[in-house]
Amino acid sequence: MIFQKFTRHFDANRMAMFLFAGYSAITTVGILLLAARITTIETTTRIIPFGADKEMVVSANGANAAYYKFWGMDIALAMGNLTPYNAKFVEKQVYPLVSSSAYPSVKAGIQSESAAELTNDVVTTFTPKDLYWQPQTGTVFVYGKMNQISPNGRYAGGYNKTYQMQMSIRNGLPHITAIELYSGSPHTLSWYKLHPITKGKS
Repeated sequence: MIFQKFTRHFDANRMAMFLFAGYSAITTVGILLLAARITTIETTTRIIPFGADKEMVVSANGANAAYYKFWGMDIALAMGNLTPYNAKFVEKQVYPLVSSSAYPSVKAGIQSESAAELTNDVVTTFTPKDLYWQPQTGTVFVYGKMNQISPNGRYAGGYNKTYQMQMSIRNGLPHITAIELYSGSPHTLSWYKLHPITKGKS
């Protein structure tokens, strides 16, 4: 009789142990899946900088159009309003955002523009008119008016120019692999449809 009671208790305990082991296994798998999910979640930040009329969304490796346009305009304004006196400052500002392969040509362009202004005794000012983000090619276009002003404030000439930048997002910041400045309207995909012969050329 006692043996039968012991057997029943043993069977109940064994069933409880099996259930406990099963629940533990399920819980462990769940915790591991949750941990894996947490490590792969990409933090997204939403900001509206002063003066901006649209929300900017940025994560470690991506952003919305407003964020790309904001940085494109910021860089175009820095480089388009270059003077011999702020050239070093602009270099330092642009350096963290430009790839190591593109930086030598960007730096050379800044130095060349600075030297030309000293030679010609003028400074340039750039006023953006339009901003374009082309996600298919990862390109920001900043179109505007480039003016040349003499030291006495007299207007020396003006041209419509476009800053074209190849841009992606790395660790929440722009990563620029090319910056190009050319005359005229942005060379978007639509522009190339109307200028098929000049595709690949500026």
